[in-house]
Amino acid sequence: MKDKILKKISLKSPKEIKLSEKELIRRKRRPDKTVLKIVERYNDIQVAEKLLKAEKEELKKVINNEMQLRGIQELLIGDNRVLRTNYQQEQFNMFSFKVNNPDLYENYTYYKNITKITVR
Repeated sequence: MKDKILKKISLKSPKEIKLSEKELIRRKRRPDKTVLKIVERYNDIQVAEKLLKAEKEELKKVINNEMQLRGIQELLIGDNRVLRTNYQQEQFNMFSFKVNNPDLYENYTYYKNITKITVR
């Protein structure tokens, strides 16, 4: 199924979707068929993206396990250099900070207007 979806997604946009800026200004509004094609393509890309991301994570696990079995931190293979690095990352617990210091939290909180497009 994954291959079927990935074949459906081409790297180039379909000609029906590509419109020049002059044409967009002239039209001011796309016909519903064109918008439908754009939304369908968006959905196809979203599915393909999830599939590729899942495959990428699986491949990273396999590479990590292989390097761990070999006891190496660096692997030179073909034209590729793979590094395996362990590190600690400091994280800030905003929820606890907000509960323990509500006044201070409020002083550093701000809001901004955002436009979000969700296609399901």
